[in-house]
Amino acid sequence: MSSTPRAFQNATVGAAVAALTGKGSRRFLVADEVGLGKTTVAREVVRQLSRGGRKKFTVYYVTSNARVSDQNAARLVDFLEDKRARLRALSKVDRLSMIPLDQRPNDKEPPSPLRLYSLSPQTSFPPEGTRPTPGAAVERAF
Repeated sequence: MSSTPRAFQNATVGAAVAALTGKGSRRFLVADEVGLGKTTVAREVVRQLSRGGRKKFTVYYVTSNARVSDQNAARLVDFLEDKRARLRALSKVDRLSMIPLDQRPNDKEPPSPLRLYSLSPQTSFPPEGTRPTPGAAVERAF
């Protein structure tokens, strides 16, 4: 389950929420050393802005690589009340071009108000000079 944020993390959460909900640029960057809890800060910001997962809210979580993205995505929604709610909040889409196709037609439950897309540059922005990958069949059809 989720860890309790420390005082310095709560201070960052408060500053981020104020910046993202106030007037002005509505931008905030958390850049810190490894291991100081950037994911914990991000989770708390998502929790507050989505009102605990009850308000319609979309998160685009972009990390340096797919491994970090996959590892941390579940931690960003672990404040949700149960496992089913957490699973419904996480999208399986891993590239920008697939977001319009992110549907759950076989799901009997209503969609989660909180939706988290976990992306990495390798899948959405291939490096210049590399051979493009063909992508998934559904992506090519789209």
